[in-house]
Amino acid sequence: MVAAVRAVIIPLFLVPTMVAAQAAKLDRRAPDFALSAVGGAGSKIRLLDFHGKPVVISFWATWCPPCRKEMPEIASLFRANQGTGLVVLAVNEEALETDINGKPVYRRKAEHDSALSRFLREVALPFPVLTDDRDGAVWNRYSAGKLYLPATFVVDSGGVVRAMFNGAVPIDSLAKAVRMFVPISHQE
Repeated sequence: MVAAVRAVIIPLFLVPTMVAAQAAKLDRRAPDFALSAVGGAGSKIRLLDFHGKPVVISFWATWCPPCRKEMPEIASLFRANQGTGLVVLAVNEEALETDINGKPVYRRKAEHDSALSRFLREVALPFPVLTDDRDGAVWNRYSAGKLYLPATFVVDSGGVVRAMFNGAVPIDSLAKAVRMFVPISHQE
């Protein structure tokens, strides 16, 4: 009976380490993910593909007014700094739509895809737009249920989260956070 108890205790010590690695926290390694790119013919983009480069990860959706305002500003910042190695990944959370009361809005995947396509025709984003899983698995790992859209993370070239913004980020604040890792300029 003692041997059985010891066998159970050992795996329990491993669980907190595995769980802790999943949440995005300042000064900790950013959780890796692999998501499909819009128009990418099924290919997946992984965060680890950009190791050695600073990465801005923006979680957003077309049904979110602050997100719609913020995306063109992030695109402008990216365009002004393309030669610096800066990477931007826009992770779309279309399927997590909620109504004014915070209740989930259920739509078919085709409806979400259509809304995203319309937005991308209006606003040409010069960086990959990725789509999260239907249940928002990557968003849930990054937000840990404590953040809301839009949310932006700045990851340094070593893969460590160095800045987090909850809600619409003033572009000057994002530029300042990114400036710590690349010599960027900001053009209004």
